[in-house]
Parts: sequence; C-alpha cells; structure tokens
Amino acid sequence: MATLKDVAAAAQVSITTASRVLNRDESFSVTDQTRQNVLKAAATLGYARPTVRHKNSGTVVLYQWYPDAKGMSTDYYSTIRQAVEQELSAVDLGVVRFFPGDTMPSLARYDGVLALGKFSPSQLAKLTSRDQPLIVIDQDVLSRQLSCVVPDFEGGVAQVVAHMKQTGVKHPLFLAGQEHASDGFALADPRTRFFPQLAAEAGLSLATTLTSDFTMNDAYKVMAQFLDQSKACDFDAIFSANDEMGIGALKALQERGIKVPEQVAVYGFNDLNMGRFVSPALTSVRVRSQELGAAAVQLLQAKLDGTLAFPLRITPESELILRGSTN
Repeated sequence: MATLKDVAAAAQVSITTASRVLNRDESFSVTDQTRQNVLKAAATLGYARPTVRHKNSGTVVLYQWYPDAKGMSTDYYSTIRQAVEQELSAVDLGVVRFFPGDTMPSLARYDGVLALGKFSPSQLAKLTSRDQPLIVIDQDVLSRQLSCVVPDFEGGVAQVVAHMKQTGVKHPLFLAGQEHASDGFALADPRTRFFPQLAAEAGLSLATTLTSDFTMNDAYKVMAQFLDQSKACDFDAIFSANDEMGIGALKALQERGIKVPEQVAVYGFNDLNMGRFVSPALTSVRVRSQELGAAAVQLLQAKLDGTLAFPLRITPESELILRGSTN
C-alpha cells in the first residue's frame, strides 16, 4: 500500500507539501503545477488518505516545555508549533496547549499528546503513564521506547567541521549550551558530544570549550569575559550551539576589534531569521523546523490509525547555510 512518503517522492515534493495538498489545506500556498503533480502521484500510486479515528473530542494536547514568555518565543519553536497546528487543522484535529505546572484534565478526553521541547525523566514518565499516544518533538527519546522527531544534530555538526577544514580553520572554540527542563533537570545537548569528537577526527585542535545557557545575553557575557581575560586570540573560529549564542559571541568579538570572519569565523545552529540581519550575517546550520512539526503529527496519525506499532524516530536532514560570518 502506498504511503504519503511514496507520494511525496513521486511528486518530488516534501512530505509536508504532499500532506497539505492532499488534505486540501486552503491556507497553503503552492503552484497549480505542484498541486497537480501531487494529486497525479497519489492517483497513480493508489494512495488512500488515512482516516483518523477520533475517540472523543477530536483534539490533541500540545504540551510545551516552557510558556512563550520563557523560551518558546524563538523562531525555532514558534515555527515548529505553527507547523503542528497547521497540520492538525489539515486533518481536522483541534489542539489545546498545556505547560508543565498546569493542572491538566484527564488526557482520556483527548486523542493524543505532542510534547514539544525537552523533558526530564520524571516528566516523561508522567506523560507515558497516561496511556495516550505520545510523540516527542526536539528530544531523542527512542531509547525510552517513545516515538520522536529530532533534528539531525550529528549531520549538521559534521557539515560545520567539514567547512572549517575546507577553509583552513585550525583551532576552533566551542561555545556549548546548557539548558534545563522546567523542573530543573540538567539536559545533555548532542552537539556537546558531536563537535569535539568530529573536530578531533578532522584533525582540528579545539582551542577551548566555553559554556553558557542558550541565550544571546549569557553567551555575550561568557565570551566577553573570556576575551578580556585572554592575552591573545588563540582561536580562529567559533561554533556556537545555537544562533542566539552565535550573535552574542559576534558582538563580543566586534566590541574588541576582532574582525569577523577575517580573524575569527563564527558558526551558529538553527538558522533563525535574526541571524540574517546581523552584520556580517551569520553562517548557520538550517534545521527543518517546519518539517519537524508536520512529521510529528503524521507519526501521531499513524499511532491513532494503528499503522505504527513500534517506536520510531524521524530525523529530517540539516543543511549548512553559508553567509558572511565565515570565509
């Protein structure tokens, strides 16, 4: 039986585009030719759109790890959330939003749960004890026998390291990120494992590793303090764990007369809109955040339909976008 992935491949479009065309999403802007290609591929392959079996309200819980005012307002999470809500609307499912600390009614009233963000073991245990279909977005929980959708961290970091090698970088500095779940549990960031490992394999000598939280202000403070205490700039590139940190580091460098990229190249991660408007514009790893949200809903549909009987992890590929902050 043909799948949505088969239709997307035949029409040479993304799974998100195929889904929204087949679900007649009028808010989705697409050319007539693309629409016809999708419909033709579906007809040729004999694709039948799954029907979601609503148990009660036809509503899904979107459980976010932080309220908008405390960490969900960046382009990254906003884009994922919007993609989730659009995809749910396309398949006639409503959505209600909850946050850690909220008093939630019985989840039996809802069709499933989409958990957006990162969660502690105890928080995941509470979500999985409620006997509802659960998909986690942006945290790799496959080892816990849970389905998830996560960025390609390793592939993105590998592209950064390859570009450093290609452009003659010898001694990169790693600006690592530390974050916590809403209950205070310290979370491990995959980039902290991948960058030192891949840099060493490429023959790059890591100058040092600095750690801040994932905000622009804290990264700026950490970088500024390091530069002020250093006798010389003994690194020629910075890889920051996200774009906000990269922009903070960029400001600290520029205030001290260190030229970017002539003296130090700066790389970010996530490819947020704000990175395109600093000077020089920030080179960054593009994470397919819209596809993350859409894929999560498709996984949830498969669970509701009974066509997904085992935990599955989906990892859309990342892409390094080169701009003025690197050579």
